[in-house]
Amino acid sequence: MRIIDRHIEYLIRRHDCVIVPGIGAFLCRYKPAAFDVDGKQILPPGRELAFNKWLTESDGLLAASVGRALDVSVEEALSFIDSEIKQLLSQLDSEKQVSLGRLGILRLTDSGEITFDPALNIAGVNGSFYGLFPISPKLIEASNRLVEKRVPVPIPDESEIKESTGSRRFGWLPSQWRAYASGIVATVAVLLTLAFFVLSPIRIDKNAQTASIAPVAGSYMKSVDNLADFEYAAHAVVVKDSVSAIVSPMATDTVQAISVTEAAMSEREPDMPEIRFNDADPYFVIVASFPTMTQANSYVKSHPGSKLGILQMDGRCRVYAATGADYAMASSMTALVNEADAWICRR
Repeated sequence: MRIIDRHIEYLIRRHDCVIVPGIGAFLCRYKPAAFDVDGKQILPPGRELAFNKWLTESDGLLAASVGRALDVSVEEALSFIDSEIKQLLSQLDSEKQVSLGRLGILRLTDSGEITFDPALNIAGVNGSFYGLFPISPKLIEASNRLVEKRVPVPIPDESEIKESTGSRRFGWLPSQWRAYASGIVATVAVLLTLAFFVLSPIRIDKNAQTASIAPVAGSYMKSVDNLADFEYAAHAVVVKDSVSAIVSPMATDTVQAISVTEAAMSEREPDMPEIRFNDADPYFVIVASFPTMTQANSYVKSHPGSKLGILQMDGRCRVYAATGADYAMASSMTALVNEADAWICRR
């Protein structure tokens, strides 16, 4: 038995198509359940093997399987497959038929075409349908006989049905009365809810503010005037004067409102502390560290807008961006440097 025969049989169990270069493709098609020729058995579903002589270009599936088995490269596996196919074609040309393992028989017709006759019972080709056996219809006949033995139920006369329904028209069971009462209660609840929404509509104030200066209510201005007895009366006067200056630009106290606003605007936040940069300080805020001075100078040149210095110590060239007279000052400078990886070094 040739090696490729075993690999074709192995691959056809797991794939629907296996191409043998120069010969053709072996295909597995789904076969649904059906009756046999005599109609006495129900055959299970399965897979049937077919052959296509036009698919002769290798797809690499057979070569990959042979390469894994022989532990060789794909090129060596293709060369090995080619040699075995040449022997198979030579044998087919001389004997007109060749057995392809347990799959079936390859034949060479008088016109030079290759055909394939699959074996009837191919082990493993069915895949997930393996183990299903034909079903005999005798089991169905036996069940039919059991049905025939059942006692037939008498069908009452139509007049009897009318009499029985008429006599029980008002004889409802308690469960039927409860279901009927529940339906009535649910209907009444829905009607009351609808009536409540119709008689009490929700009113929506449609006086929306437009994209302009909002009007100031008189009650609000009156409440602002009454704030003179509180601690923030001066701030309320500024708010009132500012509002009146905006709403009535032609009012007489416009100049006074503007002056009060400018006085409030004149208060500024305290200036931020500057970054300390003194070479005589013992503490330095380091932003980079290099083994050579060339690398440190290159880093400084790459940041032209920053004030940086170089500290040589312990065989390292450290680039610093701020200094401090003590550790606390250096720590405050670290926040101003705005470098996530900055750290403090003491000389």
